[in-house]
Amino acid sequence: MNSNHFFWAKLGNDIWPEMYHPVICHLIDVGAVSWELWCKCLRDREKQAIAHRIGFESVDDAGSWISFWVGVHDIGKITPCFQFQGKTEELRKRLTSEGYNTPIGNEHHTITGTKVLAEYLEQENACPKLDQQLARNVAVAVGGHHGRFPSNWNELGDVLGNSQWADARRKILHELARVFAIVDRPAPKLTPGGDQSVWMILAGLTSVADWIGSNVTFFPSFVSRDRLQETTFDINDYFANAKGKATAALKALGWLDRAEATGKVATFQEATGIAKPRPLQEKIIPLAEDMAKTGIPKLFIIESPMGEGKTEAAWYVADCWDRGGGAGTYVALPTMATSNQMFGRVAKFLKRSQEKGQLFPISCHRT
Repeated sequence: MNSNHFFWAKLGNDIWPEMYHPVICHLIDVGAVSWELWCKCLRDREKQAIAHRIGFESVDDAGSWISFWVGVHDIGKITPCFQFQGKTEELRKRLTSEGYNTPIGNEHHTITGTKVLAEYLEQENACPKLDQQLARNVAVAVGGHHGRFPSNWNELGDVLGNSQWADARRKILHELARVFAIVDRPAPKLTPGGDQSVWMILAGLTSVADWIGSNVTFFPSFVSRDRLQETTFDINDYFANAKGKATAALKALGWLDRAEATGKVATFQEATGIAKPRPLQEKIIPLAEDMAKTGIPKLFIIESPMGEGKTEAAWYVADCWDRGGGAGTYVALPTMATSNQMFGRVAKFLKRSQEKGQLFPISCHRT
């Protein structure tokens, strides 16, 4: 393998190179998960809206570019301050012998990655050049995959390493651009004053894809000391295998096999298990059904005392929204105690949906 496969993304408690997962493999894994999420989990209307808001001409172009952006979320790991953490003395000796320097610094890889990606996307590279503001929006959104959006990333000191490090990052970015087929695709054109919420969607997609792509059950470490001696690494084969693993992971997590939205609503009892709706729920039913049939999103605000059935009313709205082609439901409460209590009710609702052949995939996680 060449030196680009020496860089580790996942090492755990192992000693390099006894067992580790290379950066290039992890980037492909996460990009493949993003691609499978885009193709098999997101609804057509949602994909069209995302593509339009970022400035893509087609959903296919958007899927390829977004998977590339999500995939390269950890490009900041190809820096000395990341690579020389942990039990990596042998790696340090190998890289310094090849001309890689070891500057002092301890910046998080999301900070360094944001700078590297923004500058790469702004320049003429293996992929079409992006407008500066668009490139920076993408880099910051992707850089937020650990829960905090990077700031002051453009003012980094000498922590990225010398030209050897820069060349290694550029080669891997070039390879990922080719693998995700964006080299010959048209670049998006950012619309001034557009809806900025799309960057939250990109950040969320990156976080979820990284969470799945980091699961060692689905994507185990690829390199051991013996494999490091191999002279060939077929990146196209690895990508094809990664897509298969991504599909298997999504299936195991309950994200696949979602039925198509038809706009045909269920009864309140079918959706919630309640045979006789309460008065408040009776008022919500026609409003929710109209939303499902028209496909036009609406905002419902319900204020009433405890015990009037607000939660079950919300379940019915969620069911109708999903049947009308909506893009999921988010349940939020103000405290951990109330969230934990609601978690069981949400899981029960999703299980009922599956048993009744309804549309919700079984995926329920505390955040």
